[in-house]
Amino acid sequence: MAWLTDPWGTVVIATPTVSQRSEIWAETRRAWEQAGVRQIVATLQPTDWPLGHKSQRRTADDAVADALERYPEASHVLYAEDDILIDPAITRRLPGLLGARVPITLFVAGTRHYPASIRRTLDAGQALAEAVIPITGQRAWVGSLAVLLPRGVAEASTRWESRYTGWDVHIREFLRAHGRRLCVAVPNLVQHRDIESMTGSPRGAVSVTFGQSREDT
Repeated sequence: MAWLTDPWGTVVIATPTVSQRSEIWAETRRAWEQAGVRQIVATLQPTDWPLGHKSQRRTADDAVADALERYPEASHVLYAEDDILIDPAITRRLPGLLGARVPITLFVAGTRHYPASIRRTLDAGQALAEAVIPITGQRAWVGSLAVLLPRGVAEASTRWESRYTGWDVHIREFLRAHGRRLCVAVPNLVQHRDIESMTGSPRGAVSVTFGQSREDT
C-alpha cells in the first residue's frame, strides 16, 4: 500500500495528444505535476494521421500500452485527456479511489449518470458527500476525460479488440462486455477546459459537481 506514503507512487497517467495541442497539454501537465504526479506518459499522435475519432482511438490505445510498459510496477493507470482542469483535492482523495479497486471515472457530464439521491441534493443546493458510486445508465455516453483503471483492467482493455472508433466507447463497451460496473468519483475531480474538440465532439459537456470536494485540511 505505497499510497499511504506517496499517493501517486503507484499511479501512471496515460495521455494521448496531438501536436496542435502542445500548449494546452503543457498547461495540463503542469497541473498534474503541481498535484504531485511524477509518472506521466504522453503519447503523441503521428502528424501524418488525420484528426478524428479513429486516430484518437489508436493513439489512446498506444498511450495506455506505453504507460503499462514504462511503469511495470504501477497498480493503476489513469487515462486522462490533454485538456482538463484538475481539482487540487484529487491528491487527498486518491487513496480512497485506489482502495476501491474498481474502474472509476473522475468526470461525468450533467446529472444523467447520478442516482436520484444525488440529483435531489444538487437541486437543493446542498453539499455532496464524497463517495465512489456506480454510475447509472452505463449504456449511454459517459466520455473518457479521466478514467482510473486497476492495472489488470487496463491490460485486458488493450487486448480486447473492438470496432469502436472512440476510446471512450471502447472502454465503456469493454467494461459492459466483461460485467464490470463503471463507478464515478463524487464530487467530480476533473473538468473540461472550454476549448474546441480535436475530434469534432460537441462542446459544452461539463461536470456539475466539479470543485465541490471539501477543502484540503
